[in-house]
Amino acid sequence: MASINYGQTLTGALTITRTVSRTADGEIVHGPINLPVGKAGTLTLRGNNTDGNITIPSNTLIAGDLADLYFAAGEVRFGAVIGNVSGNICPFSGGLGDALPLVSAALVATKQVQINTYISPGNLTILGLEVGFADRNSAANCHANFQTAAGVSIGNMSLGANTPHIADIQGGAANPLIGAAACSKILVSNGSTGGNGTLQVLGLQDSTS
Repeated sequence: MASINYGQTLTGALTITRTVSRTADGEIVHGPINLPVGKAGTLTLRGNNTDGNITIPSNTLIAGDLADLYFAAGEVRFGAVIGNVSGNICPFSGGLGDALPLVSAALVATKQVQINTYISPGNLTILGLEVGFADRNSAANCHANFQTAAGVSIGNMSLGANTPHIADIQGGAANPLIGAAACSKILVSNGSTGGNGTLQVLGLQDSTS
């Protein structure tokens, strides 16, 4: 058996503290994992809501990479497939998430980091992710996409900098993963241009439903 504890504290004229303990058959542990800094670029061609070109520093991405594109107001298009790069012109297509912004919009492009795992959605009891930055005041937005072995997306989490994102399913929170198929990989990226992030993943799951 494995156990996880997490707490909440409210401090003012009074101090209110709550500690929660969860126990299950197995623990999910990944990290610390480095998330490389993103690169600022510009959307210079918009073919449609999913395909286009970005102008970005050369050698940032290569053909076949899977990249996440961050743009205004915390929006992100994740899992875009990079085409044949020519200099600093980087074509891309597909992906999921928000529709592309207008031509000439500023954006941040980051290659996804893959974490191999095994998470059974139906047996998941609690799951937490955090991306830490050296700058404790960072307002960076990061993103995690949970996929099956076949590459089917079964869940997503938007990860604000230096903030634990905890889904306590046993305690009544919504399960971030859907369906019956197991999650075999987590694809994560860093939307910051100010520094690398450090990902930590911690959770619990039972061996049977």
